[in-house]
Amino acid sequence: MKAKSFDGVEHAQRLANGKVGVLRDSRKPHGVIKDWDEKLADLTYRVLLLEQVLPHVTIEPYLVLVDKGKTAALDNVPSLFELVRRDGPDGRTRLHTARVHGFIGVAAGPPPYGDPRTGA
Repeated sequence: MKAKSFDGVEHAQRLANGKVGVLRDSRKPHGVIKDWDEKLADLTYRVLLLEQVLPHVTIEPYLVLVDKGKTAALDNVPSLFELVRRDGPDGRTRLHTARVHGFIGVAAGPPPYGDPRTGA
């Protein structure tokens, strides 16, 4: 899991003006901008790794971004999660998993830029 935000207003304005969104370079061939390239490459690697390790499981990655121009409809979002840490073999404490407490789907609502499963 990676954390990254973007400016939804700027993204929408660019698209409305017939330009590429904020994740793409304005120069042809409109590749992914450098700030996002490493994050997307890491996400791709993780998906490919999971597909190799768990071939019987369908992996559906989603790129869910925080729009830094919006106000959250839900206060204290971190309180919905519990981070579970365990001691590793080297004696260092490591993050083992995260548990969700509460129903975050209500806060998230429908995808604002279309549903990636249907293309709508």
